[in-house]
Amino acid sequence: MSRKDQAKVSRREYTLETVVFSAQQEVTVPASIKIPEGTQYMLQPLLMLPKDRLSIIQGPGKIRVQGELEGILSCVGSAEEVSTLAVPALEFMAAFTAPVLGAGVRLEADLQFDGVEVDQGEGSVANITAYIIISLRAVQTQGMEVVTAVNGGDLQVETNSVRVQNILEEIATQQAISLQLSLPPETAPAATELCIGNLSWQVDEGRLTAEGIILAKVYCLTGDGKIALLTGSQDISFEMDFAAPEVKESSLDCSFEGVTMTTVDQGAALELHFGVKATAKGYSQQIAEYVSGIAGADSQQKHIQLRNRIGESEYKVNLEGNCPFASTPQDIELVLPRVRIIEAQALEGKILVRGLLTLNIFYTDDNQMGRVMVQEEEFSQFFDLAGSLRGYAVRPWVWPEGADCSQGRYTVPVLIRVEVFEEMEFNPITDVHVVDPSQVPAHASVILYTIKNGDNLFSIARRFNTTQELLWGYNKISEDDGLVPGEKLIIPVYQIEN
Repeated sequence: MSRKDQAKVSRREYTLETVVFSAQQEVTVPASIKIPEGTQYMLQPLLMLPKDRLSIIQGPGKIRVQGELEGILSCVGSAEEVSTLAVPALEFMAAFTAPVLGAGVRLEADLQFDGVEVDQGEGSVANITAYIIISLRAVQTQGMEVVTAVNGGDLQVETNSVRVQNILEEIATQQAISLQLSLPPETAPAATELCIGNLSWQVDEGRLTAEGIILAKVYCLTGDGKIALLTGSQDISFEMDFAAPEVKESSLDCSFEGVTMTTVDQGAALELHFGVKATAKGYSQQIAEYVSGIAGADSQQKHIQLRNRIGESEYKVNLEGNCPFASTPQDIELVLPRVRIIEAQALEGKILVRGLLTLNIFYTDDNQMGRVMVQEEEFSQFFDLAGSLRGYAVRPWVWPEGADCSQGRYTVPVLIRVEVFEEMEFNPITDVHVVDPSQVPAHASVILYTIKNGDNLFSIARRFNTTQELLWGYNKISEDDGLVPGEKLIIPVYQIEN
């Protein structure tokens, strides 16, 4: 038996966002497309991963992540002439083996290119191989009661503290957006990119107001094998109300859904239709005291992988350099910049971002022949971010707004946005069961108990008012052995001597 006055147990409940499963996998996406006869070499393909075509499907013991890539490929002929082709949309899929996930689990996936290879095969065919890294997380917002203190009795207690973001409420809203872009004659869309820049928000007395700008790029091909880039933007704003007016801090995530394109104005314009979904979590940040170890009593401990949002910020930088043309171009038709993040690292109060800028400069030479020059340069930038510490996780995002090339120099304005998270693991005591040693058992008998789903040694010991150590000894099992539903467990049951 246990006596209630033997020990006083204090508890506190938090609602935390925890990572219950995470995994990473690389997939290889091959493609073969017909290229013009006489192609001498090909440029690195310009590929995109539209996030609105990303889907996550959960099945028994498996989670599948499906997506598509699309883009363009420029080929250079024997006379140095340039023609550009569309890389058709290619599907890819990765299957993750996952544990059984409970209700309320949210699945998230991030995609990034790890590399792209292209070579010319037989019969005027280009073989493209894209390597894509898929990062999968299962995140759960769940209430959790932890033991904060144990007083009284002959117990040895260890305590610790951790920063937590106690989530008070989660809300969401959606908006339908239409964005119109001028479409040159005889052009066909080949690939699309969307993002939200300049995103900012604030919470006042439980009311969240946010604003940003939707940025769009559509890569189009003309009938004569040239490329045209359509760009556009549109301001966006929305408001959401938390039912809890005490919410003062919030995270905000935005995503695109159902992107479609239609031509309007007799083919003179291209109209994009899509939805924007915004999800916000209101929370309060605090230091949580918890019991991390206890001797002299049975206890239940849980391993928690916690993710706290530290902050986010957006920065605008101009990447500049020289363009080493062999001869002065007569006309620069188009400059296509691509930026790939190589490294994003959190430091004390700062973020280090290293990246690779690739420029495809399409121009006309003295003979009015279409040419292309490719230039790559690495860059490093340090940005201030309050609260950042070495070892924090960084999720970067980059968007080259445009590019200018004149007088032998290039300028590329780039938006860089970073989100910083504190990821930690800790093991709090979630329950304590004190067995009174003054109640000496006189006679012991046993019963056979059938193990059920959800049982563990602590819960069984508490139900029959015994200890986990006795269960280990009677059943000749160790602390690390798992319980199998349906199997029998020997339970010592005592008669108390008065």
